[in-house]
Amino acid sequence: MFKIGDSVYLTDNAQEDVAGCAWKYINAHRNATIASIFFKSDKLPEDFITYAVVWSEDFLGGWDCWGLCQTHRGQLIKQSNMELNFEASREIVTVPNICKNLQVQPN
Repeated sequence: MFKIGDSVYLTDNAQEDVAGCAWKYINAHRNATIASIFFKSDKLPEDFITYAVVWSEDFLGGWDCWGLCQTHRGQLIKQSNMELNFEASREIVTVPNICKNLQVQPN
């Protein structure tokens, strides 16, 4: 499941979610941002979750997704047709190795 603000890459299968004129733009601009969750149901698999996805510029076929995106910049895309751009979406916090100075005592 994606979070609002996540950067996603749209796969070739995303073409089934959009009109032909919008696909021309999306095919050339596969990276987008999650603006909102549009549809989710506990009775359906996660693949059916639909998101309002937004791009940084207006394009032919882009729309406001019933107020969830900026005008002429959004589309509704199913989760199964997107992949997370992990590096652009998540912050990784590491823990320093606190055990490196410890010595194991023999029994």
